[in-house]
Amino acid sequence: MEKRELISFTDILSPEVNFHLVQMLRHSNGWEIAYDHRGEDCNIINDPTYPGVLEGKCCYTSDAGFLQRTFDANRAVRMEEYYAELNGFAKLVMKICIKRAKKAGYSHNSPHLFRIFWNYYSSASHGSLHVDHSEEDTKYTSIVYYLNSTGPEHGTRVVIPGDGEYFYESVEGNAIMFPSNTLHGGTGAPHHKQRWCLNIMFESDFKRVEVK
Repeated sequence: MEKRELISFTDILSPEVNFHLVQMLRHSNGWEIAYDHRGEDCNIINDPTYPGVLEGKCCYTSDAGFLQRTFDANRAVRMEEYYAELNGFAKLVMKICIKRAKKAGYSHNSPHLFRIFWNYYSSASHGSLHVDHSEEDTKYTSIVYYLNSTGPEHGTRVVIPGDGEYFYESVEGNAIMFPSNTLHGGTGAPHHKQRWCLNIMFESDFKRVEVK
């Protein structure tokens, strides 16, 4: 499989917009308990810092936070209408990230939006290493966008096969983009705080353009 890389971005949306999005999420309906999908190879992963009991393809932790689905290609169209404003901002994040990735030397085919999730983590939350899409030859790409800053010990772990593990601090306005079959996992929030982020998955094959 052709190697695709991890890309990071800063200052995607303004602090005012991020604050507005968090306030919208605080007062919106439709939150559900989050479960982390680890994929077919999850049985070989030994990660004691992300405790959980493996059942099938999901890792159930004591508190993996909450998620809200505001767009899902496999669900009813009315979801798109109800969450139109939230989805509008999510699509803007995707558009900006794709534009910056192209300037950084990455090629891609026409992106097709697959889903939009919003995540909430409390100080008790503890996500597991998982994948957003498990197919070995996946053409899906994921974006994690941070709506608030929560300190250097809180954010996202990303494991790149053959390259090692990376940690990205949850810094307001920053984002990371990677193939959807990449292992990654979010942390909770600091004591007495909350962590908010956006997860976008779309169908598009990103890869670095080789310079000849």
